[in-house]
Amino acid sequence: MADIIEVAISDESIRLGQFLKLAGLIDSGSDAKYVIADEQVLVNGALETRRARQLLPGDVITLYGRKARVVRGPETDGADGADGADSVAGPGPTDEGDTDERRDAPEATTAPSPTRKRRRWRR
Repeated sequence: MADIIEVAISDESIRLGQFLKLAGLIDSGSDAKYVIADEQVLVNGALETRRARQLLPGDVITLYGRKARVVRGPETDGADGADGADSVAGPGPTDEGDTDERRDAPEATTAPSPTRKRRRWRR
């Protein structure tokens, strides 16, 4: 019996086509359509023909005798800076110079351009 590869996902579920690619069971995402249509994919031992089937942690997928299990990855609650707040480019507390100029600059308007407005009415 082949070893089961454990593949961690960051969300609560993942679609079957995405999982096949993530687990390395197929080379490209478009291959999922073909192996599923050819009835080569088993989910928990049962034949699966839906590429959009939602997989949950604990599900075991079999393709050509290779098995992969969905497992829940580490939680990302944002405490470690994974929420992107630390990666925002801009002046830091040690930057000097143009920060005051940015505050004095007029704000950009959000009104649509006349050309865009005309296109919208022509539809």
